[in-house]
Amino acid sequence: MLSMGACSSEDPLNENKKQEEQPKETETPPKETGGEILRLEGSGAQKVKLLLPRIAPERSRQMGRTSISETEYNEIATFTQSLVKGLKTEKEKFNSIYDWIRKNIKYELADNRPYEVFKNKQAVCQGYADLLKVMCHTQHISAFVTNGFLNMGRVWGGHAWNYVRVDGKWIVADPTNGPIYDADETEKYEKDLIPQSLDGVLFSDDDFEYGLIEEMLAATNVKQTQKKRLTVPEHIGGVEITCFNPQDAIPDQVEEIVLGKRIQSLGSETSMGLLHYGTMLTDLTISKDNPHLENYKGAVYPKKGKKTNIPLYIPGKVKRVELKPIKFVDKNLITRHNGLEELIFAEGTEEINDYAIENCPKLRTIWIPATLKQRGEKAFDGCHPSLVVKTGKP
Repeated sequence: MLSMGACSSEDPLNENKKQEEQPKETETPPKETGGEILRLEGSGAQKVKLLLPRIAPERSRQMGRTSISETEYNEIATFTQSLVKGLKTEKEKFNSIYDWIRKNIKYELADNRPYEVFKNKQAVCQGYADLLKVMCHTQHISAFVTNGFLNMGRVWGGHAWNYVRVDGKWIVADPTNGPIYDADETEKYEKDLIPQSLDGVLFSDDDFEYGLIEEMLAATNVKQTQKKRLTVPEHIGGVEITCFNPQDAIPDQVEEIVLGKRIQSLGSETSMGLLHYGTMLTDLTISKDNPHLENYKGAVYPKKGKKTNIPLYIPGKVKRVELKPIKFVDKNLITRHNGLEELIFAEGTEEINDYAIENCPKLRTIWIPATLKQRGEKAFDGCHPSLVVKTGKP
């Protein structure tokens, strides 16, 4: 579908917005030197293990997507300080915090904001992980929340847990269920805890912010700019960038974004931020030597897999699209596109089902081929009142 518009793994598009200003960028963006670039490979746990040493320390002490006010944070900080009073090492402080959460928070469907968890003593996994992060941060202990999947035999589902840096060593902590692992010993936990994302901005340069989404290092935010054309770099912090998946609005001034040969993905169907935030783009230009994605007559397509003829994304200001041949066109091929005015179905198309094209208010002209055998009454629903359907080619 192409649309502009147990615990569970949090959807980045539906996260609570930050209530506090986040840390300013302090690290110097790396220069593209052509040296060796780290590729995130292996299991989700192995990818995070490779990534963590490359992240600047201040990045692991940001609130990220966690929703908390300054007043709430200060109250938790005061309590945590009393809890760890007299303890010297980060390990001692972390153990005290972790034990308190394990003993005092009950697993119940409840408000998962960390302050509410702290006060009400109830949460599901997201609340456990967010509270652990906040309490660690009050003691200047680096911590991330990770969202992914929990595999406990018959139990499989979305889950949230933590990566915490204790006395210079990263550990994996699951405050909901109790286990703690050395992050380097991935073989002990990678089949049970399968990370997909880390919360917060991990890297930043002049034009973009970067984070881990769906096990890929992605450009996740386009900064405010007066530039009309931006290029996503091949790497940041020495780590290969393989995804472009904005999680916030792209500035209106930006008309074109260029993606190089290393970009493999625009995000999964359920997380593709471009469908929400790419409505003002005129072009998303894919490098011709990219083995994963390609441009074709107004749209972006995958080069691999079973759906190479189904468009992934149509930039919001594109007015004319010529589709690749699709024998049977199912519903929701293109929905909620506010710029499209003319659409051309390729020869070889035989059937177009109801709601194949939906809620495209400016779409005035659709060309269907002579090969078409069947078209649903509502195949083109919610288009311009003066829509004209023509047979043949323009």
